[in-house]
Amino acid sequence: MLQHGAEASSHRGTFSRPAAVVPDLGPSSSSGIDLDLYLGNSERQRELKRQRVEELKEAAQEYYGKDFESWPHASITRGRYALYISKVKKRALSAFQLYEKYLDLIKPFVPVEQRSKIWPLSKFKEWYNANPDNVEYMSTSKADAVDNQYRDIKQQVGIIEEALHKAKSL
Repeated sequence: MLQHGAEASSHRGTFSRPAAVVPDLGPSSSSGIDLDLYLGNSERQRELKRQRVEELKEAAQEYYGKDFESWPHASITRGRYALYISKVKKRALSAFQLYEKYLDLIKPFVPVEQRSKIWPLSKFKEWYNANPDNVEYMSTSKADAVDNQYRDIKQQVGIIEEALHKAKSL
């Protein structure tokens, strides 16, 4: 008669498995098992993603609440610059900041061919800082350049907002 243990495991063809080795996880909870390690990496990643999606939903709600400004319905000209630029800057800055902060959740919803159109936050901030809210004098060519940049930024923010809307439904 074979005993479980050394004799059984020394025979070839036996189907007994060696005892599972449980690593010492150290003191982390009353049961001695760290819940994060116990859940496993994939479960922990899902939980972290769920938490990020909840944060994104809250941030999006705030964006569409207090930070949301309507786009100007006319071109940015010398006469309209002061009236429109602050609205453009506020909405666009909030959108670019959301995009940067939640890039891992939003970017997958941006069509691949449009990803290169979105400026990095640093480039947008350069534009933001280069265009003060009030100017005493602005040439027509400068106003035209700002208007062209505004149209480009408006398109980028539209891409971000569309992807944000899709990402919120995760």
